[in-house]
Amino acid sequence: QYIVGEMRKRYDQLWIERERFYRVLEALPQTFSHFDSQSRNLLVRQGTNAQDELVLIDWAWCGLGPLGAELYALVTMSATLLDWPPSAVAQLDTAVFGQYLHGLRAAGWLGDADSVRLGYVAWVAVWLGVVFPNIVALWCTPEYHSAALGFVGAAEDDLYRQWLPLLSYALDCADEARLLMYKLDLS
Repeated sequence: QYIVGEMRKRYDQLWIERERFYRVLEALPQTFSHFDSQSRNLLVRQGTNAQDELVLIDWAWCGLGPLGAELYALVTMSATLLDWPPSAVAQLDTAVFGQYLHGLRAAGWLGDADSVRLGYVAWVAVWLGVVFPNIVALWCTPEYHSAALGFVGAAEDDLYRQWLPLLSYALDCADEARLLMYKLDLS
């Protein structure tokens, strides 16, 4: 009922192209990633010399993935958990992506920023546009009402409406990924 018209066409197109997105993600520079660096898994503690340290917990999803993909959890999973407003996910992307690139550069990485951006937007498109709708369909049912309320503080139609902007953001990321694929000759 909510995914109609142009949004439905864009979603269907992404679904048709999902294998292409998978291949591109595999072709990009790979790195070891946490893959669950959302707000609930990030802790700040006082380390040596009384300086703050960022500590990541819950390494259950770690593995290899393209540069940029790690950032999806900080941006989109924080919005999925309603720790950041889903309707403002693009603003969070804008706020953190440049800092992510800065961190890569500070660590000595000299590669192309467009390939990192492609890793991020293609991963977001696949996660939020291909995988997440199935999770939404399950978590927004009456059977998951109590679990959803406990986990994110919303349930059923209310949760669905709050999560809906994430699909729109994923489709925008898919559009950006297609442009970057063309620009980087990864079509």
